[in-house]
Amino acid sequence: MARTLPLTKARLHELLKLYQGRMTMEEVGGYDWGIYYHFKGKIRVECHDSPRIVAGRIVGKLGFTSEALCITRGELLCRDSKAGLDSFWRRVAVRRTTLERWLEAWACAS
Repeated sequence: MARTLPLTKARLHELLKLYQGRMTMEEVGGYDWGIYYHFKGKIRVECHDSPRIVAGRIVGKLGFTSEALCITRGELLCRDSKAGLDSFWRRVAVRRTTLERWLEAWACAS
């Protein structure tokens, strides 16, 4: 599986320029396979049926996804305890908040 660079604010805004109207963000996955965020919207530019790569992301007619947040080895080794999962879910919450803030900044600017 190919690894993608973390989604930065500049890269997110570059991708959002390809879409029109309001974009929504959905959290998909779990601690076992990783959490990623799917950004949904209607594409503004001409896009063929097959997805294409823009700014390191696969962009399709209906949206694109962020990088996966996977559980770390330290969190995995203590997965039976509450501490490992709590640490993972805290990282997920921080990333969600950051992406929501960047999405709101884009909506206000456009």
